[in-house]
Amino acid sequence: MSTDTGHNSTSSDGTWAYGQQEKLKDWGYRAMHGSTVVGKQLIQGYYGYKPKWNYYKGCSTGGRQGLRDIQLYPEDFDGVVAGAPAWYLTHMSPFTLKAGTYNLPVNGSTHIPSNLFPVINAEVLRQCDAVDGAKDNILSDPQACNFEMDALLCTPNANQSACLTAPQLTTLSKIYRDYVETNDTWVFPHHWMGSELGWGLIYGSPPGGLGVDYVTSFMQYGPNWKWQDYDYSVVQNAERIRPGNATADDFNLEPFKRNGGKLLIYHGMADQLIPTGSSLYLYSQILRELAPRGIELDDFFRFFLVPGMG
Repeated sequence: MSTDTGHNSTSSDGTWAYGQQEKLKDWGYRAMHGSTVVGKQLIQGYYGYKPKWNYYKGCSTGGRQGLRDIQLYPEDFDGVVAGAPAWYLTHMSPFTLKAGTYNLPVNGSTHIPSNLFPVINAEVLRQCDAVDGAKDNILSDPQACNFEMDALLCTPNANQSACLTAPQLTTLSKIYRDYVETNDTWVFPHHWMGSELGWGLIYGSPPGGLGVDYVTSFMQYGPNWKWQDYDYSVVQNAERIRPGNATADDFNLEPFKRNGGKLLIYHGMADQLIPTGSSLYLYSQILRELAPRGIELDDFFRFFLVPGMG
């Protein structure tokens, strides 16, 4: 079974959601569940018996859809594979917009042009590739690397097309830090080292459209809202509005486990769109929810990091 979740668009265009609250709910959770119910009915009608097992597999928004479905309807699926799930929409989408502003304006001294992204990646690999004991052009343990970004600093005799200025290094340090707001309020994790080759999706100009469309269309700010007006109130309002009831942040998966469900989550360690740390955070929150009840996660939930995967 597959579903268009009630709308017709492209993967990078979220403008369809403006003024469409019912379609937002369909996209958020209803279409997935409704299509699953109808799919099972069709199977029974055609073959004369119900399907024995029901499995789901999806990545990114698809990963989020699988998670959200088993949170709301734990009997829909026996097994779910959720890849790099975009589960924390109320924080991830504003982060996508906020992070994009780090590398702007284009004509500013702090801007890192896209032709330097491979230069940064090469230096990251030079310093960090062998940390895991194997020099193979795959960064398998980015968090264990004590990356010295000043090695990229331009000097008078350096190749100016293969180094970064001091203001550009300031921007790079922002990219490698979590998004934290006033009073040390944590919002969202940063992109991991090793993801640099795909940074054009987020750190181009203007900021990534998915973040802007989430505010203007999903949150209903309207097409006249400009990304230059972004502030922390966007995150606060996203938490309040929760567009489409789509954010998959119900960490109590006990009903799904009790029904015999199995969950696999994987996330690429070089993901250039959805920071890998968001799945680590998800795992931690599910653990904190279930472990105090004596529920072993390994009985029904496994999480895998994939080195080098975008």
